[in-house]
Amino acid sequence: MKKIAFVGTDALLSGATLSMIALAKHLQETKEYNVIVIIPGHGEIEEYLKNNGLKYYVVKSYSWIISNYRKINEKMLINFKYYIKTFLNTFAIKKIEKILLAEKVDLIHINSLYSYVAAKAAIKNNIKVIWHIREFLEEDQNAKFFNKEKALKLIEKSTAIITISKSVYNKYSKLINNNNIYMIYNGIDVSKYYNENKEIFKKDSIIELVLAGTIQDGKGQKELLKALSLLKNETKRKFHLTLLGYANTKAKNELNQLINSLGLENNVDYIGFNKNVKDFFDKADISFNCSKSEAYGRTTVEAMLSGLLVIGSNTAGTAELIEDMKTGLLYEYGNEEDLKEKIKFAIQNKNISRKIACTGQEYAKNEYTSIKNMESIRKVYDKIFYNEKLII
Repeated sequence: MKKIAFVGTDALLSGATLSMIALAKHLQETKEYNVIVIIPGHGEIEEYLKNNGLKYYVVKSYSWIISNYRKINEKMLINFKYYIKTFLNTFAIKKIEKILLAEKVDLIHINSLYSYVAAKAAIKNNIKVIWHIREFLEEDQNAKFFNKEKALKLIEKSTAIITISKSVYNKYSKLINNNNIYMIYNGIDVSKYYNENKEIFKKDSIIELVLAGTIQDGKGQKELLKALSLLKNETKRKFHLTLLGYANTKAKNELNQLINSLGLENNVDYIGFNKNVKDFFDKADISFNCSKSEAYGRTTVEAMLSGLLVIGSNTAGTAELIEDMKTGLLYEYGNEEDLKEKIKFAIQNKNISRKIACTGQEYAKNEYTSIKNMESIRKVYDKIFYNEKLII
């Protein structure tokens, strides 16, 4: 039985973390692989690891990715902090080496681009590495490697690389000189989100809308608010939008100012981060993904599984998940008027919207499951360990 060490790149219950836990759990259940998890700090993830019966280690380490938001006068301080963290990571590498050797790990599976320490520990000891790329960085998170050239050279040493969408594959296959790069769509736990009894637009009094995602430029919350302002001027139908997601103080203040300036204070509630997104999906009619560059769109699939009509921007991963007028509605990113028209169409054509939502739900149920994701990734493992023919 081969042993896999999954390496988490944060201790939060992010979409990437939930995907990793589901994958590790399913692999363990096959009885073909033994699994451990290494995380970079204490946090919410620990409860989930315990509940899923996954053995884990906590090794404090730091990322090699920095924000693009930094100011020029902060550059020297940020550089200094980065070099200190790099020095501290040398101790993390040694600790991970000991774990890998003591556990007799055959392969490490790094869960995103945000951490590198386990890769260095593994490569030094001739342990195979899979690197899972779940983000664009510059395009979706306004972030970048501190030293891009150095980072890409390390990632190139991976035994295999997995990307979560065609869009992400298209970017990194051009940057990384590695012949074993595969595209495998992310998977969602269907049992957690699938709502077979869902029927949208059951309330005549109000249309319930929801958008889940970090509050930041590029995620499209402002674009949606402006579209709803236009809609409010054209229809007497009442609507209510719930915004879910973490926001720093600056982003939260800007959001509230825009809501007030558009006269939407009675139409919009900002809830903040909430791990029970399903509760809001169960109450909603329409969900949105208005991101400029979504690497995949976990909440898009979650909303589809929940039986909602999903309206998304015609960009990156979102455009891969939604087939316009069949599994959801697509609008032209950056065009508030077009977004308004798509919402208006959905409200005025309820039967068509219900049919699209049902088709999207069944499509997501069949195509984007955590089991299907695990089976595809296991084929990559089998190719690495047993040189089996890879057909994904």
